[in-house]
Amino acid sequence: MNSGFGPGPRRLPPRGGRPAGLRCRSAARAAAAGLLATLLATGCATRKEVVQFQADHEEFRGRLDRIETELDRLNTRVDTLTALLGGNVGEHFANQEEFLRSMRADQRAVSAEIEQLVQTLAARVSDSDVHVRRLVAKLDEVNRLVTEIVANRDSLALSSSFDVGDPEKLYHQAYLDFSQGENELARLGFRQYLQLYPKTSLADNALYWIGETFLAEGEQDSALAAFEALEERFPASNKTPAALLKRGILLAARGETTAARELFNRVQRDYPESAEAAQARVRLEELGESGR
Repeated sequence: MNSGFGPGPRRLPPRGGRPAGLRCRSAARAAAAGLLATLLATGCATRKEVVQFQADHEEFRGRLDRIETELDRLNTRVDTLTALLGGNVGEHFANQEEFLRSMRADQRAVSAEIEQLVQTLAARVSDSDVHVRRLVAKLDEVNRLVTEIVANRDSLALSSSFDVGDPEKLYHQAYLDFSQGENELARLGFRQYLQLYPKTSLADNALYWIGETFLAEGEQDSALAAFEALEERFPASNKTPAALLKRGILLAARGETTAARELFNRVQRDYPESAEAAQARVRLEELGESGR
């Protein structure tokens, strides 16, 4: 029941470059600091005016931080939706790609307005509040539209991205998504495979990879639950040694060394010829050293 895919999948490298939000915030602070220094140096501002300017600047920074957070969250949600709606979309969903492109255009327009706002802050401090309110209103509207799609994403994704009539194709597509770092999309595919084909030779593999998607996202409790379910549902699975090893590693990281040792010993005892047995031996040695 081995998937035949060899070692674990390669992860895509993170995108480089400095986030636009950080550039905006740094530029805003520099512009405001420069304006304040000019006012003080020329004696054009009273103490009361300086205090008021500082208060206004702090409020502006807070609002700019909110915009930065909203833009980052919007980017993530749009990327996820693009993946979920990708693939062979049926005629009924043909307009979804155009809608996503429109949302991305709105997001780019919002980013451009923030850059322009920062560049003109020193000359137009009094106008900044109007710009910020307009940007926040636009973000709220875009997020509302995104939320409507997210509410229906499961049905859209399953109807468009997966060929559920072909078990091999469904499984391999889910694995490919996982190998490309699309954990949520891969998990959706593996779960669909388990629901439609629970007795095939790849069903146990699908459940194992569901655990790996959770592990890749740092969801340790969910990963443990999936690996435990694998042993319960498929006790003869060839993925059991790997699942036992992963459970032991997770428990050891939590400080539950007794339970971790038991799992590592099981791997060595029950699967002595497996690659996981050698890894379990190393883990046991590490626990022994830490216990002395």
